Amino acid sequence: MTSGGAAIGIVCLATCCALPLAAVCPCQKQLSVCNEVAAEGSIVFIGEVLSITPKALGYWNPSRRAVWDSLNASYDRVAENPSTQAILEWKEAIRRLFPDLPQKLQQELSQASTHGALLKVFNEVTGGGTEVRFRVETVFRGDDDDNDDKDDNNPAPKKEFSVWTPFGDCGVDFQTGERYLVFAVSDEGTGDVETNSCMRTRRVSDAGRDLGYLYFYKNHAKAAGRLEGVATYDSGFQPDYGSALDRSKTGEPAAGVVLELQSSQGARYATSDTEGWFVFDGLAPGEYKISAYARGFPDRVKRLTPARALEIGPKGCMNQIVLIPRLGP
Repeated sequence: MTSGGAAIGIVCLATCCALPLAAVCPCQKQLSVCNEVAAEGSIVFIGEVLSITPKALGYWNPSRRAVWDSLNASYDRVAENPSTQAILEWKEAIRRLFPDLPQKLQQELSQASTHGALLKVFNEVTGGGTEVRFRVETVFRGDDDDNDDKDDNNPAPKKEFSVWTPFGDCGVDFQTGERYLVFAVSDEGTGDVETNSCMRTRRVSDAGRDLGYLYFYKNHAKAAGRLEGVATYDSGFQPDYGSALDRSKTGEPAAGVVLELQSSQGARYATSDTEGWFVFDGLAPGEYKISAYARGFPDRVKRLTPARALEIGPKGCMNQIVLIPRLGP
């Protein structure tokens, strides 16, 4: 989730060059849902967005482009001729764009009388990102929750809760009134809770696969492991096992393959989708074996791969690439 056209003001003003509208936040990698939940300081919840402050930094604002254009035009006049009048015009443009600034920044803005002082205030405003106020409905993990012996292993939801997200393409494009599955971390220095577009935060409507894992994590803590993978004909596909599977990197998915997962508790089955994706959730810690069968199983039993042994830990997250041999005509 990137902001795309959101970066129309901050970079131009701060560095005098425009950021391409299709810029992508430079994420090193995206963690899988299991690893992101398990990360130190992780906070995971579902909540409704009540407000976004400052409003001007919110992405879904149809009138903001005109206001940003006005602000940039007034800045151009200051850059060409930093007269007292030009500085006052730019200051008023900032006030119109950000009528909801915190008291401290309002005071700094009022006191700023030079081009450099105003630029410093503006960068403080945009550099601080947006504060997104949530009404929390379901908590999956809080930063003070590590007790696996509770039936509900999560703290009681707070009625309201604030999360910060950056301005620009690294921020999450929250909408007021929409519900989100939020993955966030608590900053040790400030105590602020932050999320960004490199994390798995997204609308609840778009979070189906993550919600599958979180259901077991919250309700069946003793059997909350996940095995996810791709059935593929691509022998060169090498996943990064520390992150989420990027199925777009395999050009030869094996769709419709039946995966059998054997354990001491019996067998479970899943069918790979059109992208070769398959998943098993709600797995207790222990040893397993995975095999692949051709379409038509169990009416027609044609094993495609030998059983492969694997072990899943408590609330573990495991990726598997199942290489499917090509069948003759």
